[in-house]
Amino acid sequence: MKDYNGTQKVFIVLALFCIVYNLFFYFQDANLEKEGLVKLYEVNRQLYRRSKTISSIQVYFKGKVHRIRMGSEESLKYPVGSKIRLIYNDEFDYFYRPGGLTHSLGKVFIALAFLILSALPWDKFMYRLQVNQIVKKGRISKEVEYELLISRIDEIYGDIKKVGEIEKLNKLLIAFNKNYKKSSR
Repeated sequence: MKDYNGTQKVFIVLALFCIVYNLFFYFQDANLEKEGLVKLYEVNRQLYRRSKTISSIQVYFKGKVHRIRMGSEESLKYPVGSKIRLIYNDEFDYFYRPGGLTHSLGKVFIALAFLILSALPWDKFMYRLQVNQIVKKGRISKEVEYELLISRIDEIYGDIKKVGEIEKLNKLLIAFNKNYKKSSR
């Protein structure tokens, strides 16, 4: 992990945590689906949002209010007083809606995609992007840009296929040196 910057390390750890967390609940839900008893529970509150986001309903059970999240359109099917089929996980005190394994697995894949994106070498992508922007601009504005181009030449020096790029970069460096010397007088 030494090739990653501090922010990337945090994102990688966060993504790994999300994967483990979501896998844990995926297997919990799979066990509930296989062994759990589906029962009807009364809806005591409907929390509907007009937007296409997630809405929820509330079920009162064992002296506690439980929220069951679902799509806005689906939540309209369960007005207050209606019954909904659910499986209760007594060990972790939550309700599971039968048939929700695809949704649970989707969360695992989203966390996995987040891990992959976090592990990409963004510093190298950004470095190449910055070099390309300087070349496209046609001039070096700051010493930091000068150092970037020097690094790029060091990286590609000796590659016969990159001779044209080296020539462009050298022209930019020479122009910057001339302007820099004039301005320092």
